[in-house]
Amino acid sequence: MVVFTLLSIGCSKKDSTTPTNNNNNNNNNTNTSPYYFRFTLNGVTDTFNSCTQQSWSSNTDAVLGSVFVGTVNLEPGITLEFQRGYWYDTIKEADVMGLAGKTVHFNDTILTPTIEYQPANTTDTWSTSPGQDTSNYVYVASVSFLDSTTYNGSIPVRRYVLTGNCRAQVSMTGTLETLTGSFKLIMARVVYK
Repeated sequence: MVVFTLLSIGCSKKDSTTPTNNNNNNNNNTNTSPYYFRFTLNGVTDTFNSCTQQSWSSNTDAVLGSVFVGTVNLEPGITLEFQRGYWYDTIKEADVMGLAGKTVHFNDTILTPTIEYQPANTTDTWSTSPGQDTSNYVYVASVSFLDSTTYNGSIPVRRYVLTGNCRAQVSMTGTLETLTGSFKLIMARVVYK
């Protein structure tokens, strides 16, 4: 499971330009954020619109974006992370900006994507695993710098907006299912050095 710290700020009401929830699972997601993750899993399509919550990866070698429906709970929610191989020290600005226009596969050893989906009212998580064939991917259509902020009041963080789409094999209890989706996420890179 992705390790991250969550700072919660709040949500606001729905904006007509934001994708809408396409199912009846009572997510009650009514905020106006332009950031979202729309996905289909097991024949059900859902859209999570992001509250103004921030997720920071605790790893220096990762950039992380999350969309949670609630303002306090971590579920339901979905995360997308790009992580460098263990032999790299940290993700740099050029690594994040260089994702624009690229397709990254789950068997990539330089920069590996991970998707995790936490349904409501369960402790189980749908997760990708590395080594999937090249029919599974995360395509990053665009990357733009959003702003700088701090984590824990003193550690600098750079935030980016990533748009794109994905196709992945995810598993909760060993059975693989296909997750397809599109996203516009705020991705955070903690700058430890």
